[in-house]
Amino acid sequence: MATRPLRILLVEDQTIVREALAGWIAATAGFTLAGSVGTLAAARDALANADVDLLLLDVHLADGSGLDLLAASEGPKPAVVVVTAHEQPWLLRSLTRANVLGIVMKGAPLADLRRALLLAAEGQPSTCRRTSELLRAWTLREAPHERLSPREREVLALVAEGLTSRAIAERLGTKEKTVKNQRARAMEKLGLHDVAGLVRYAIEHGLVNSSGR
Repeated sequence: MATRPLRILLVEDQTIVREALAGWIAATAGFTLAGSVGTLAAARDALANADVDLLLLDVHLADGSGLDLLAASEGPKPAVVVVTAHEQPWLLRSLTRANVLGIVMKGAPLADLRRALLLAAEGQPSTCRRTSELLRAWTLREAPHERLSPREREVLALVAEGLTSRAIAERLGTKEKTVKNQRARAMEKLGLHDVAGLVRYAIEHGLVNSSGR
């Protein structure tokens, strides 16, 4: 049985960019355009009335912030990918804390955006190369993850990509028990207590592998 296309609501206030992205979504296999709007108010209406799998969102809109849309929406929320031209690291960190799964710069290739949307549909985080660089630079000095060993950092990145301990062990050519021990040591060093926190930390600090699987 064929998988239905992912229904994407596009929220972008720049008309040229919105029309270009809408055309790309409509022409890309596996995607369908559930709506294309340019304001926060219109986005709220669309979310209330349309069946949406993914929200492709710009942050700064004429009548408010895309973050307000995420905070205000009720009920089940679609997975969110942000496309932005703003490179302020504090803003990017705010997006990760708002449970945005994908962050793609407007200067990135469309292949990065397609990858982010597909991963978001699976509940997995991703960033483009530039976003990773900005987040990494923001937290480089005296960051807790600097205390991790190279293998612990590698395990952390793979956990954040959504791989199980068994899959990580196969990828690294080691035992599943060894991976679990390395993950536990990384969590202890970072002061984290669950895998969800580990994933959030990796995204916020630009540690996720931006080249994909």
